[in-house]
Amino acid sequence: MLRRVRELAILLLAACGSQKTAPVPTATEDAATPPLAVDAAATTPKKPMTNDEILREKVGPDMIVTPWTGPAVAGFDLFFVRTKSSEGDPSSGAGAVVHAGDVLRGQDAMRAVIATGTKDAHALAAYSSYLLAHGADPLTSGDGVSAPPPEKALIKPPVLAGTSLEYWSYQPQIGAPVLLHTKLDLTTLAIASTKAEKYGGGGKDAVEAARAKFSMSAYDQKQGAAELGKLCSDPRVPKILATELAGHKVPDTRVAVAKAMAGCKDAASVKALVAALADKHAAVRKWAAESLGAIGDRSARPALEKLAQSEQDPDAKVSAQRAADKLK
Repeated sequence: MLRRVRELAILLLAACGSQKTAPVPTATEDAATPPLAVDAAATTPKKPMTNDEILREKVGPDMIVTPWTGPAVAGFDLFFVRTKSSEGDPSSGAGAVVHAGDVLRGQDAMRAVIATGTKDAHALAAYSSYLLAHGADPLTSGDGVSAPPPEKALIKPPVLAGTSLEYWSYQPQIGAPVLLHTKLDLTTLAIASTKAEKYGGGGKDAVEAARAKFSMSAYDQKQGAAELGKLCSDPRVPKILATELAGHKVPDTRVAVAKAMAGCKDAASVKALVAALADKHAAVRKWAAESLGAIGDRSARPALEKLAQSEQDPDAKVSAQRAADKLK
């Protein structure tokens, strides 16, 4: 037994002795060893991103971000965001708020602003317009506003009465902007905007109100044409529609006018529609033919028959032939 213990001790000593001891570096070796490099960038505190930078990083490089520079609620920076492809249409976009590093939109953002308890009507109007409506800057007066005097007289600064917010603004769009009166319920966030002439200003009759829409958005232009089509008994209307049919630069608007003129039975309208049979856009030719067929003036038949023979567009060709057949 004693012999066995003695053998184990020898084995342990051999094992320990076989381990190499790391050499102790000399002073010369210490001096030759370069110090560890320190990354200055890693030790420099990172500059916090601004709210503008946070939003731009969130929406990406293809978006245009415009900050609101008027009265605002502290900590709730307001922006309007739209795509670069829609830059020609200022009404195309949406509002956003950056708060505590988070991007908020729509009703969530509006409720967060309201929850601050602010009573600044002008600021609330801006958040309301950007987040819930059309993105137009709220007005405080009619100074510098290009609008008829009766409409300008309606413009007042934003007003907050209890939970009801009211303000005036211009709706940005392609063509002439529209003066709007907007009302928002801060509790339900129910919002409604009314054009000035319908709100009580402008002094425009139905014909002039419809005519004015030809300088507004594409949607409004079509609405204006349809409204005028129902007013053909007014002697002003055929001339207005004939002018727009011949000269409006937007093909879809000319189509809407051609459709509307189906209700105008006068000779000037027939003449204008016959001329539109030569429009460079097939859809305009098609609807000019359809309206001539609806009017029923036989003097248009030769022009319709000619178009039916020469027309290359199948839809316009069918419409021209059908209208010509009606006038036999």
